[in-house]
Amino acid sequence: MDTLKLKLTKCEFGFKAGPSTVVSIFINDKNLIDIVRKIELPYATKEGCPQIAGSYSGLYAFNLWDEMIKIRKPNAEFSPEVLDCTCGCKGCWPLHLKIEEKNDVIVWSDFKNPYRTNLTNPDHNWDYSKLGPFYFDKGLYETEMKKLRQWAIESDPGIPKDKVIKAGKGYTEQDVIDAHAFSINNEDELMSETKCGCFYCLEIFDPKEIEEWCGDAEGSALCPFCGIDSVIGESSGYPITKEFLQAMKEFWF
Repeated sequence: MDTLKLKLTKCEFGFKAGPSTVVSIFINDKNLIDIVRKIELPYATKEGCPQIAGSYSGLYAFNLWDEMIKIRKPNAEFSPEVLDCTCGCKGCWPLHLKIEEKNDVIVWSDFKNPYRTNLTNPDHNWDYSKLGPFYFDKGLYETEMKKLRQWAIESDPGIPKDKVIKAGKGYTEQDVIDAHAFSINNEDELMSETKCGCFYCLEIFDPKEIEEWCGDAEGSALCPFCGIDSVIGESSGYPITKEFLQAMKEFWF
Protein backbone atom coordinates (compact mmCIF):
# COMPACT_ATOMS: atom_id res chain seq x y z
CA MET A 1 0.00 0.00 0.00
CA ASP A 2 1.27 3.47 -0.89
CA THR A 3 1.28 6.43 1.48
CA LEU A 4 -0.04 9.95 0.87
CA LYS A 5 1.00 13.04 2.81
CA LEU A 6 -0.03 16.64 2.14
CA LYS A 7 2.18 19.48 3.35
CA LEU A 8 1.96 23.25 3.18
CA THR A 9 5.08 24.63 1.50
CA LYS A 10 6.29 27.96 0.14
CA CYS A 11 6.93 28.68 -3.53
CA GLU A 12 7.67 31.69 -5.73
CA PHE A 13 5.33 32.39 -8.64
CA GLY A 14 6.66 34.43 -11.53
CA PHE A 15 3.89 37.04 -11.54
CA LYS A 16 3.74 37.59 -7.79
CA ALA A 17 6.27 39.18 -5.46
CA GLY A 18 7.01 37.15 -2.37
CA PRO A 19 6.37 33.51 -1.47
CA SER A 20 2.98 31.83 -1.75
CA THR A 21 1.72 28.92 0.33
CA VAL A 22 0.69 25.87 -1.69
CA VAL A 23 -0.04 22.21 -1.00
CA SER A 24 2.77 19.81 -1.84
CA ILE A 25 1.82 16.16 -2.40
CA PHE A 26 4.13 13.44 -1.13
CA ILE A 27 3.67 9.82 -2.21
CA ASN A 28 5.80 7.27 -0.37
CA ASP A 29 7.75 10.22 1.13
CA LYS A 30 8.67 11.58 -2.31
CA ASN A 31 7.38 14.85 -3.70
CA LEU A 32 4.98 14.11 -6.57
CA ILE A 33 6.73 16.76 -8.65
CA ASP A 34 10.00 14.83 -8.42
CA ILE A 35 8.25 11.58 -9.31
CA VAL A 36 6.67 13.20 -12.37
CA ARG A 37 9.93 14.85 -13.41
CA LYS A 38 11.65 11.47 -13.66
CA ILE A 39 8.89 10.24 -16.02
CA GLU A 40 8.83 13.39 -18.15
CA LEU A 41 12.57 14.04 -18.48
CA PRO A 42 13.31 11.69 -21.44
CA TYR A 43 10.46 13.24 -23.45
CA ALA A 44 11.34 16.83 -22.56
CA THR A 45 15.00 16.17 -23.39
CA LYS A 46 14.01 14.73 -26.77
CA GLU A 47 12.14 17.97 -27.47
CA GLY A 48 15.27 19.95 -26.58
CA CYS A 49 13.63 21.43 -23.47
CA PRO A 50 14.68 19.32 -20.47
CA GLN A 51 13.81 22.20 -18.13
CA ILE A 52 10.06 21.71 -18.65
CA ALA A 53 10.16 18.21 -17.14
CA GLY A 54 8.50 18.41 -13.73
CA SER A 55 7.94 22.13 -14.17
CA TYR A 56 5.01 22.16 -11.77
CA SER A 57 3.92 23.76 -8.55
CA GLY A 58 1.41 22.71 -5.94
CA LEU A 59 -2.05 24.31 -5.87
CA TYR A 60 -3.45 26.69 -3.30
CA ALA A 61 -5.32 24.68 -0.66
CA PHE A 62 -8.75 26.00 -1.67
CA ASN A 63 -8.09 25.20 -5.35
CA LEU A 64 -6.93 21.67 -4.60
CA TRP A 65 -9.91 21.08 -2.32
CA ASP A 66 -12.29 22.22 -5.07
CA GLU A 67 -10.68 19.65 -7.38
CA MET A 68 -10.96 16.87 -4.79
CA ILE A 69 -14.61 17.34 -3.84
CA LYS A 70 -15.84 17.28 -7.44
CA ILE A 71 -14.85 13.65 -7.87
CA ARG A 72 -16.50 12.54 -4.60
CA LYS A 73 -20.08 12.97 -5.80
CA PRO A 74 -22.35 10.42 -7.55
CA ASN A 75 -21.66 9.83 -11.26
CA ALA A 76 -18.66 12.16 -11.19
CA GLU A 77 -16.80 12.20 -14.50
CA PHE A 78 -14.05 14.60 -13.67
CA SER A 79 -10.27 14.49 -13.99
CA PRO A 80 -8.97 16.56 -11.08
CA GLU A 81 -5.92 18.74 -11.38
CA VAL A 82 -3.31 18.19 -8.65
CA LEU A 83 -0.35 20.21 -9.97
CA ASP A 84 -0.01 23.25 -12.22
CA CYS A 85 2.48 25.59 -13.83
CA THR A 86 5.24 27.30 -11.87
CA CYS A 87 3.94 30.63 -13.19
CA GLY A 88 0.92 30.36 -10.88
CA CYS A 89 -1.73 30.55 -13.62
CA LYS A 90 -4.27 27.78 -13.11
CA GLY A 91 -4.67 25.59 -16.20
CA CYS A 92 -1.45 26.81 -17.83
CA TRP A 93 0.54 23.53 -17.48
CA PRO A 94 -1.60 21.17 -15.38
CA LEU A 95 -1.25 17.57 -14.31
CA HIS A 96 -4.52 15.65 -14.14
CA LEU A 97 -5.32 12.17 -12.89
CA LYS A 98 -8.13 9.74 -12.24
CA ILE A 99 -9.26 9.00 -8.67
CA GLU A 100 -11.32 5.92 -7.86
CA GLU A 101 -12.57 4.30 -4.68
CA LYS A 102 -12.39 0.51 -4.64
CA ASN A 103 -13.68 -0.97 -1.38
CA ASP A 104 -11.40 0.52 1.30
CA VAL A 105 -8.72 1.67 -1.16
CA ILE A 106 -8.35 4.98 -3.02
CA VAL A 107 -6.58 4.63 -6.38
CA TRP A 108 -4.75 7.39 -8.25
CA SER A 109 -4.06 6.53 -11.90
CA ASP A 110 -4.18 7.75 -15.51
CA PHE A 111 -1.95 10.78 -14.98
CA LYS A 112 -1.71 13.17 -17.90
CA ASN A 113 -0.69 16.65 -18.93
CA PRO A 114 -3.30 17.68 -21.54
CA TYR A 115 -0.67 19.68 -23.43
CA ARG A 116 1.41 16.53 -23.91
CA THR A 117 -1.33 13.92 -24.34
CA ASN A 118 -3.35 12.86 -27.41
CA LEU A 119 -1.70 15.40 -29.67
CA THR A 120 -1.61 15.13 -33.48
CA ASN A 121 2.19 15.46 -33.40
CA PRO A 122 3.47 12.16 -31.92
CA ASP A 123 6.79 13.78 -31.01
CA HIS A 124 4.99 15.78 -28.32
CA ASN A 125 3.01 12.91 -26.80
CA TRP A 126 4.39 11.89 -23.41
CA ASP A 127 3.66 8.43 -21.99
CA TYR A 128 2.58 8.53 -18.34
CA SER A 129 1.67 4.84 -18.10
CA LYS A 130 4.58 4.18 -15.72
CA LEU A 131 3.38 6.86 -13.32
CA GLY A 132 1.31 4.91 -10.80
CA PRO A 133 -1.18 3.58 -10.16
CA PHE A 134 -0.93 4.41 -6.47
CA TYR A 135 -3.06 2.67 -3.84
CA PHE A 136 -3.94 4.43 -0.58
CA ASP A 137 -5.69 3.15 2.53
CA LYS A 138 -9.07 4.93 2.61
CA GLY A 139 -8.91 5.78 6.31
CA LEU A 140 -5.50 7.39 6.08
CA TYR A 141 -6.47 9.11 2.83
CA GLU A 142 -9.53 10.67 4.48
CA THR A 143 -7.31 12.01 7.26
CA GLU A 144 -5.28 13.90 4.67
CA MET A 145 -8.46 15.17 2.97
CA LYS A 146 -9.80 16.53 6.27
CA LYS A 147 -6.52 18.36 6.76
CA LEU A 148 -6.76 19.78 3.24
CA ARG A 149 -10.34 20.90 3.81
CA GLN A 150 -9.35 22.81 6.93
CA TRP A 151 -6.47 24.51 5.12
CA ALA A 152 -8.88 25.46 2.34
CA ILE A 153 -11.37 27.05 4.73
CA GLU A 154 -8.63 28.97 6.53
CA SER A 155 -6.93 30.26 3.38
CA ASP A 156 -9.74 30.88 0.88
CA PRO A 157 -10.29 34.66 0.70
CA GLY A 158 -13.77 34.03 -0.69
CA ILE A 159 -15.03 32.04 2.30
CA PRO A 160 -16.60 34.22 5.01
CA LYS A 161 -14.88 33.65 8.35
CA ASP A 162 -17.47 35.34 10.58
CA LYS A 163 -20.67 33.49 9.62
CA VAL A 164 -22.27 30.55 11.38
CA ILE A 165 -23.65 27.68 9.29
CA LYS A 166 -26.48 25.44 10.42
CA ALA A 167 -27.05 21.94 9.09
CA GLY A 168 -30.43 21.10 7.60
CA LYS A 169 -32.41 18.26 6.06
CA GLY A 170 -30.09 16.21 3.86
CA TYR A 171 -27.00 18.39 4.23
CA THR A 172 -24.25 19.30 6.67
CA GLU A 173 -22.53 22.57 7.53
CA GLN A 174 -19.57 21.56 5.34
CA ASP A 175 -21.87 20.89 2.37
CA VAL A 176 -22.85 24.57 2.36
CA ILE A 177 -19.19 25.45 1.77
CA ASP A 178 -18.25 22.63 -0.58
CA ALA A 179 -21.24 23.02 -2.91
CA HIS A 180 -19.98 26.42 -4.04
CA ALA A 181 -17.31 24.71 -6.19
CA PHE A 182 -20.08 23.37 -8.45
CA SER A 183 -21.15 26.89 -9.47
CA ILE A 184 -17.82 27.35 -11.28
CA ASN A 185 -17.00 26.04 -14.79
CA ASN A 186 -20.21 24.03 -14.75
CA GLU A 187 -21.53 24.28 -18.31
CA ASP A 188 -20.85 20.66 -19.29
CA GLU A 189 -22.43 19.33 -16.10
CA LEU A 190 -25.56 21.49 -16.26
CA MET A 191 -26.27 20.78 -19.91
CA SER A 192 -26.77 17.09 -19.10
CA GLU A 193 -29.17 17.74 -16.22
CA THR A 194 -32.85 18.55 -15.81
CA LYS A 195 -32.82 20.55 -12.59
CA CYS A 196 -30.68 23.26 -11.06
CA GLY A 197 -31.03 26.12 -8.61
CA CYS A 198 -29.66 29.56 -7.85
CA PHE A 199 -28.39 30.24 -4.33
CA TYR A 200 -28.84 33.99 -4.78
CA CYS A 201 -32.45 34.41 -5.94
CA LEU A 202 -33.44 30.82 -4.87
CA GLU A 203 -35.13 29.98 -8.19
CA ILE A 204 -35.18 26.29 -9.18
CA PHE A 205 -35.37 25.67 -12.92
CA ASP A 206 -34.39 23.61 -15.97
CA PRO A 207 -30.76 24.27 -17.06
CA LYS A 208 -32.03 24.69 -20.61
CA GLU A 209 -33.32 28.10 -19.48
CA ILE A 210 -29.74 29.32 -18.99
CA GLU A 211 -28.79 31.72 -21.78
CA GLU A 212 -25.55 33.30 -20.57
CA TRP A 213 -22.27 31.98 -19.20
CA CYS A 214 -19.28 33.68 -17.58
CA GLY A 215 -16.05 33.73 -19.55
CA ASP A 216 -14.35 30.90 -17.69
CA ALA A 217 -12.53 28.09 -19.50
CA GLU A 218 -15.61 25.86 -19.41
CA GLY A 219 -18.27 28.47 -18.67
CA SER A 220 -20.02 29.28 -15.39
CA ALA A 221 -23.79 29.62 -15.58
CA LEU A 222 -25.48 32.97 -15.03
CA CYS A 223 -28.92 32.56 -13.48
CA PRO A 224 -31.62 33.50 -16.05
CA PHE A 225 -33.66 35.15 -13.29
CA CYS A 226 -31.11 37.29 -11.43
CA GLY A 227 -27.98 37.17 -13.61
CA ILE A 228 -25.68 36.01 -10.79
CA ASP A 229 -23.17 33.16 -11.29
CA SER A 230 -24.58 31.16 -8.39
CA VAL A 231 -26.13 28.13 -10.09
CA ILE A 232 -25.59 24.50 -9.03
CA GLY A 233 -27.12 21.35 -10.51
CA GLU A 234 -28.18 17.90 -9.37
CA SER A 235 -24.93 16.23 -10.41
CA SER A 236 -23.22 18.13 -7.60
CA GLY A 237 -24.78 15.59 -5.26
CA TYR A 238 -26.28 18.30 -3.07
CA PRO A 239 -30.04 18.87 -2.57
CA ILE A 240 -31.54 21.35 -5.01
CA THR A 241 -34.12 22.62 -2.52
CA LYS A 242 -35.17 26.05 -1.31
CA GLU A 243 -33.83 25.22 2.14
CA PHE A 244 -30.35 24.28 0.94
CA LEU A 245 -30.15 27.19 -1.50
CA GLN A 246 -31.19 29.55 1.30
CA ALA A 247 -28.47 28.16 3.56
CA MET A 248 -25.92 28.75 0.81
CA LYS A 249 -27.19 32.30 0.25
CA GLU A 250 -26.95 33.17 3.93
CA PHE A 251 -23.36 31.99 3.99
CA TRP A 252 -22.04 33.24 0.65
CA PHE A 253 -23.91 36.53 0.29
